[in-house]
Amino acid sequence: MLRPLLCLAAIAALSACGTTHRKARPDLAPSDRGAAELGGLLRDFKKAVNEHRFDTAEEMLGELEEGIKKADMKTIAHPDYSDIAHAVDGGRAALAKARREWAITQLIEATTATIAEAETAGQALTAELDAAPLKTLVETLEELAELAKRGEPLAGEARYQAFLKPANERRAALAGLAAQSRWRLDARQAIAEALGDYTDEAPPASAPLDDQIDREDARLRRLADCVRQAEELARRPGFGATLSFDTAFGALTLEAVTKACADRRTKLEQTVATLRWRRDVERHLTPASDAVRAVADQQTPAARLEESDEAIERLADGEARLTELAAAAGADPGAQFTTALGTGTLAKLTERWRAELARLRASQPTWRWQIALAALEQRAKEAEAQLATAEKADADDRVEELNEALGGFTECSERADHLAAKGDPTWQTAEPSKAETKAVAAIAATCRARAEKVRALLAPPKPPEPKKTSKKPKSGRKRKR
Repeated sequence: MLRPLLCLAAIAALSACGTTHRKARPDLAPSDRGAAELGGLLRDFKKAVNEHRFDTAEEMLGELEEGIKKADMKTIAHPDYSDIAHAVDGGRAALAKARREWAITQLIEATTATIAEAETAGQALTAELDAAPLKTLVETLEELAELAKRGEPLAGEARYQAFLKPANERRAALAGLAAQSRWRLDARQAIAEALGDYTDEAPPASAPLDDQIDREDARLRRLADCVRQAEELARRPGFGATLSFDTAFGALTLEAVTKACADRRTKLEQTVATLRWRRDVERHLTPASDAVRAVADQQTPAARLEESDEAIERLADGEARLTELAAAAGADPGAQFTTALGTGTLAKLTERWRAELARLRASQPTWRWQIALAALEQRAKEAEAQLATAEKADADDRVEELNEALGGFTECSERADHLAAKGDPTWQTAEPSKAETKAVAAIAATCRARAEKVRALLAPPKPPEPKKTSKKPKSGRKRKR
């Protein structure tokens, strides 16, 4: 049990001896030994301070202070003792100052090196706006901020103050560059995202109007997003009126980008308004145009009359709307439209529209008159057929057939007279051709002649007139043979 304890004591003694910096001088006389050991330790202390081994110097100073405190009379009586004691007395202040000076030196060196690294990143960033050098610059600025925080306890030191002023100016300039570069990068990305696939190229004029409007609306939304994004960017940190960045329109300042998008939006809004106006015009022109074309395609008065009702309705309904559209937003007085009434501007087509409406209304009585003429011709043919049948009928049926034929010819002549006089209100304003007028007169004359013929056939036969005989006066009796 005793042996382990002795070993532990020996280890403790060796450890205690290992922590001392004071070098024993057994080679000197007892009267010189203490002062020499303390003087040697003082020199080692100063060396440690000069070499910035401050923890070691702190230990040495502790031993020096302890040595002065426990110095024997022989040591105190040594001629060098007072200088040693005086140096030791000021050692702690000297150590603190050395620590501060070294800390200042380290801060200055670290700050200077970090600023140099930041400036290198800044130069690269100035040469080409890119996220990589900006990241380096931001990281070095964070390091500079940490170094500045570490230097706060040394803010009162003259040397540090003298260094800090220009260093802070350089740091502020770099921070401004970082903020501006961050803003420029954000602006470039934000405007690029806002514009997306925007292009100044308009859709082909040959494309359907709905497709053109859809594509132009998409371009319009992109430009509106660009303007809104530009307004938001002007409120972000780092914004500078003179800062430029790459856009689809070139390298521009934010003001120039805003103007580029706003001017294009204003112009495109007018384009879209005109396209919408053209679509509205065509939507009103097309149905009426189709109806007018349908009238023109018909071959008979009856078919024309039937189709004309819809054409007149559509032309009448659309006339007021076309007048409104002529003054609507986006109206283009020079725009050309192709319809059944030809190709022309809205103003020209509106004139033709009114003229066609008047023409169709004026034509309807004539078409009704022509329909009646066709019916008259058919009735005359039917009466002729009845007469032919009557002429071939036997005696029992002939009278009945002739009466039917007579009714037909009588009706035919009456209807012809009515048609010639335009006696029906629906065709009083009809304008038949000369040939049509002659045809009615001819039918009337034929039907009257045929009616007279039938009446003659129906009339009872006249009794034969008695034969007239001439009586000679008697001149005497006939002589007998």
